Amino acid sequence: MFRVRRHGVGVSGEREVPARASGGRVGLRTRLLVAFLLVASMPVAGIFLAQYWVVEKHALAYAEHLLEQVADVQQRRINRELELAVQHLDLVSSRTQLRLSLAEVHRPEGAENLALIQRILDDALTSAPDFQGLWIRDAGGALVAGASRSDRPPARPEIPESPARDAVRVHLRCETDSNPEVWLSTRLYLDGEPVGSLHLLTRMMELLQVLEDFPCAETSARTFLLVPDAEGRLRMLGALSPVPSPAERISPGAGVDPERAVRVGDELQVHRALFFDFGELLLGMSAERATALARSHVRWLFVDLAIILLLSLVTSLILARMISRPIETLKEATFRLRSGELGVQVPEVSWGEFAELTRSFNETSQTLARRTAALETEILAHRKAKRKLANLANTDALTGLANRRHFMLRLTRKLEQTQSGENCGWLLYLDLDGFKPINDGNGHEIGDEVLKVVAERLRGLVRDEDLAARVGGDEFALLLADAGPGADGDAVARRAERVLSMPMSIEDRQIQVGCSVGVVVLEAGRDARQALSEADAEMYRVKTAKRRRKSGNPGAN
Repeated sequence: MFRVRRHGVGVSGEREVPARASGGRVGLRTRLLVAFLLVASMPVAGIFLAQYWVVEKHALAYAEHLLEQVADVQQRRINRELELAVQHLDLVSSRTQLRLSLAEVHRPEGAENLALIQRILDDALTSAPDFQGLWIRDAGGALVAGASRSDRPPARPEIPESPARDAVRVHLRCETDSNPEVWLSTRLYLDGEPVGSLHLLTRMMELLQVLEDFPCAETSARTFLLVPDAEGRLRMLGALSPVPSPAERISPGAGVDPERAVRVGDELQVHRALFFDFGELLLGMSAERATALARSHVRWLFVDLAIILLLSLVTSLILARMISRPIETLKEATFRLRSGELGVQVPEVSWGEFAELTRSFNETSQTLARRTAALETEILAHRKAKRKLANLANTDALTGLANRRHFMLRLTRKLEQTQSGENCGWLLYLDLDGFKPINDGNGHEIGDEVLKVVAERLRGLVRDEDLAARVGGDEFALLLADAGPGADGDAVARRAERVLSMPMSIEDRQIQVGCSVGVVVLEAGRDARQALSEADAEMYRVKTAKRRRKSGNPGAN
């Protein structure tokens, strides 16, 4: 235990501290109290009066600002739900195989394409439990295939009229007022020509639940959705009150800022437009409630001021009772602790609150020394867990290969880092031949084992700097690091076809699959999705050529 000395006087009790001469009848504690009342209380009181005047003057403005903040939050939450639905629709519509199969579904050999379309729809609906159904129509509007969670016949939603590839229409359909539904529709294109349309159905109740699980207790605001249905009628969802008349609603062309709250009769209203022209969000709060809300804050301002003054007064009393010797002791010990010295201890005084304070300091110092080592261990464990989570987020759960998201990130980064005019590697897109009969005939467990064997064989084909990934059900992709001398994507493709065609033994069964490989050279300035689509198309060309050779017509185009 160390001892701190000041002016040659120890603080451990070995020598007594000489008594200081009194500076007058008014002691230190009284002087501190007077200083607090004069220096602290009067400015704080002045600031409080100014704040009180501002709150009273701008009571309605405060309520408007609070209502606008709630409206912004609700708008972002509803828009996020709409974006998630549109992203799922875009994900399904982006499948090249879906568009290719839809273009050939009406040909005499279109039964296989129809089965593939149905499987894609079933998989997409399974991966999105909140959605009710997906349907495909051809270019003429005839129903081709569909996947639904109920036996209800599919409705005929309106197809977007915009010729753009990424046009999405979101609209409300109300067969009954108690069961509104939301339809999302988009056209499907192949080589610039429309081949059909994709339609997704979800219940409106999911969107209304987003509003209900965000209570506005402070404002007592009511939140509604104003959505035009397929017939153009305005529907108010989420409330029993009638739809406001045009005279009672904000008109964007009436010179009123649609982002600000406005006074409509005895109510404050805020409107927010929703994405995809779906409608708008309406929040309403009575003006009387707004004034009461602001004044309630004034009352709490009184309470906060009283608490602050009381705490300041108590703090001043405590400080007045302290003397410099224990303070200096603790200050020097704290400096040593802050400089990195562990296990610092100070002598405990035997009176007043400083006895507890010094004991707490000593215990804290000891605890800090113990926990420093524990914290370092915990940090290392946290970093290890973080790396493990990052690895799980980038890995396909079944095969252990990189997943589609991580593969697209690596491909995008490689294309962006390549200098213009340079070839930066090879992209191979692989699709298993004959996997579906194996999966259907032997069961999904055997199919999963086949995919694991395929993944292990693909690992043996790539180098450490290359990347193998599973991008679909039985679809894989390889990203070769460079396209310079010694690197040949076609050679790797041939090895992949040879290696994957070798028989495999799974649960005493001899199973054999093949593969079709599409190969493209990566060049700077290309888009990652475009490169993957080209490799997919090249794979499909190879697969088609194989089918033609098997059918006895190898020279067909």
